[in-house]
Amino acid sequence: MIDRPAELATDTSPEWLSWRHAIEWVEAHYGSFEGFVSLPATSPLRSKEDIQSAIDKLKDQEADICISVTPANRSPYFNMVKINVNGFAELVNRPEVVVSRRQDAPEVFDMTTVVYVSTPDFIRSNLSIFSGKVTYIEVPKSRAIDIDDIYDFKLAESIIQG
Repeated sequence: MIDRPAELATDTSPEWLSWRHAIEWVEAHYGSFEGFVSLPATSPLRSKEDIQSAIDKLKDQEADICISVTPANRSPYFNMVKINVNGFAELVNRPEVVVSRRQDAPEVFDMTTVVYVSTPDFIRSNLSIFSGKVTYIEVPKSRAIDIDDIYDFKLAESIIQG
């Protein structure tokens, strides 16, 4: 087990820095390695196929990192708003043409914490996931639960119990 320093174990600690710490620790204790896979504990419903798909996709696409995504319930082109400097609501992303139905908006996805696959070199030499070529695997919502609060926990529990 890798002991994470206290400054990397808070609710506000960047996961990216924890990945760097883990890579440095493994290299110091076991030597260099080629692939890095992060499986956050907050996504317990992932499948081994999700993990293998992400590993394969990273190699096939010659990308820097592979993330997991699931179809989004809301669209920044249709029903997600931000408050502008004048205090009025406006779409997060204004589409090029008027979108009167969510189904006509550009397809968008939510990132999930199901799986991340990369290389130690990419993580060491960059500051974030989107610093390089990002590929993805799509996972169904039933496996994309990210447990951040009691409601997420209860939903995951309900899915597991069937």
